[in-house]
Amino acid sequence: VKVASGEAELWVADGGGRRVVLKFYRWGLHPKAGLNEKLSRISKALIVEVYDRGTSPDGRDYEILEFIKHGTLAEFGKGGLPEAKVREVVRELTDAVAALHAENILHRDLKPANVLVRTIKPLQLVLTDFGISSVMDISLHVTSVSRTAAYSAPEAMTGVVSKASDWWSVGVMVMELLQGTQPFADRKSTRLNSSH
Repeated sequence: VKVASGEAELWVADGGGRRVVLKFYRWGLHPKAGLNEKLSRISKALIVEVYDRGTSPDGRDYEILEFIKHGTLAEFGKGGLPEAKVREVVRELTDAVAALHAENILHRDLKPANVLVRTIKPLQLVLTDFGISSVMDISLHVTSVSRTAAYSAPEAMTGVVSKASDWWSVGVMVMELLQGTQPFADRKSTRLNSSH
């Protein structure tokens, strides 16, 4: 099974007796070395596990990732969830985002499609897709990378992101799960021109 994204092609495969996801980066795109080092220090209970990474003979970087059979929070929470279940989601999301921020990592594209459901009982969510994530050494970061507008903080739409921007995205996801609809679905995605 193949899925294409902006930065990579994803393939579901059998590897060593288990299902895995093979992520092939597009030519010229590379995972961020400093980011990967910091992500490796975060508990595997909070982020998708990377089993291996390297470079293929044709020069493309790849990662072999954990296969999450229960899909995404977008699928799990479609149409909304009962309040008790939303409380579980909030606990899982806040633990994961706090762990990222403790390592000074901004996810920058938190949305239900980038939250995977590892187990249902008990509920265990893991974050994935760190393609536009960044390590920040200052409280505000200016960027030109496009993001998903419906989950982006207002300041992120102008290119300024901070830890608060990730928390905004968490809040929007919680609103969506409680209401059963995306509260900012009419916002358009943007791509900014200046970068630092």
